[in-house]
Parts: sequence; structure tokens; C-alpha cells
Amino acid sequence: LAKKELDELNLDLELDELDEEETPELDDSDETEKKGVCVNCKQEFNELIFCSKCGNAFCDKCAKIKHKEGTKTKYVCPHCGNVTKK
Repeated sequence: LAKKELDELNLDLELDELDEEETPELDDSDETEKKGVCVNCKQEFNELIFCSKCGNAFCDKCAKIKHKEGTKTKYVCPHCGNVTKK
């Protein structure tokens, strides 16, 4: 095999080994999203709000401030303060 092909095979093997070592095992105790539990307050929620600025997910209980605006609701992200409409 050419050196380039050997290098690619070695890289593939190294990546496979890293994936096996660094991939956390999921168990039944980690059911935060499956059961609808907010990762911030650990309370059950009906729907998560995602901040468009920082990407944080939070429930309506965790939102700093909520404002009704017609049929829309404005939520303030508890992490960055960005206003998100839902």
C-alpha cells in the first residue's frame, strides 16, 4: 500500500479508538429529555424554549421574564438575557 493509504488507515483506526474511549455510556438514569424534565430547574415541562442567541434550552418556569404579545409570548433567556418569541 502507498504511504498515503497507510496514513489514512492509521488515522481511521485512531479515530475509532478515540470514539470508543470518549463516548459516554448512556444508562437509564439519564432520562432528562425523555421524561420532559428541564435541565436547568429539573422540573417537568410541556415545551422547551430555545434561545436563538446562545442556544440554551429552558422551560417557561426558568425564563426570567415573560410577556404576552397578542398570540405570542416573549421569554427572556436566563443565561444571556436575549428575548425569544414563542
